[in-house]
Amino acid sequence: MGQPWDRLRSLFRTGSRDGSPVNEPAGNPPVDELVWQAQRELEAAQAYFESVSDPDLVDHACYLLEAAQKRYSYLLRLARQGRIAG
Repeated sequence: MGQPWDRLRSLFRTGSRDGSPVNEPAGNPPVDELVWQAQRELEAAQAYFESVSDPDLVDHACYLLEAAQKRYSYLLRLARQGRIAG
């Protein structure tokens, strides 16, 4: 099995834990793309958090996970308020 960050890189490339490609949203409106990317980032951070056991890496994973959650929440809130155009 590879290092935890190898799986993280793989998740960012494919968008799924099993390595299968994920269909990107139709069209390319900015709001959809930003939210979709933030969701992928959040899933990758969750997978990374679940895969590490060293205390320093757990701290690092916690920071990444919290940052990804905040970014995703922020973009969803902006999208709901109509502050980023789609």
